[in-house]
Amino acid sequence: YNELNEVLTSNKSNGRRLKLQIMVLPPGLKFSIHAHPNIEFELTLYGTLREFRFLTFRMPASDLRQIDDNDETSPIGPDIAATCFFEEQQVPAGETLINEIGSVHQSFTSKEEGCVILVLWSGVHAKTPPSKVFNKDKRLDPYAG
Repeated sequence: YNELNEVLTSNKSNGRRLKLQIMVLPPGLKFSIHAHPNIEFELTLYGTLREFRFLTFRMPASDLRQIDDNDETSPIGPDIAATCFFEEQQVPAGETLINEIGSVHQSFTSKEEGCVILVLWSGVHAKTPPSKVFNKDKRLDPYAG
C-alpha cells in the first residue's frame, strides 16, 4: 500500500520520479541482471517480453532509495548466489507485469521476435556486475546490458 500511495501522491517511488516510456525491444535483446530501486509497471503492447525472475531474494528498499532529487547515481545490484532459484516467465501482448521495489530479474526477448512495451518507471536499474553473478545457470547472461 505504501509503495502505491507514494506513486499516487508524488509521482515518485522510493524517492525516484517516475516517467512513462514506450520501448521497442529488438529480437535477441537481453537486459542486465538487475534489482528495481522503484516500483515498475509494464504493459506488453506487441510480442512477448520474457524474463528470469529470482524467487528467493528481494533487495531491501533502503539499499536502493534515492536520497535527493540531485542524486543521479544508480545503485549496485545484489550478489546472485550459486543457489539462487528463479523461474522463466513470459508477458505476452495485452498482459502486464509489476516489478516491486527490490525485485531481481533479467528481461529479454526471443531470438525470433522482439516486443514493444509501455513502462512506468524511473529509468534506473540497480545492475549486478558480472563479477557478482555466482549462479552458473546457462540461461543467465551476466554480461548482457
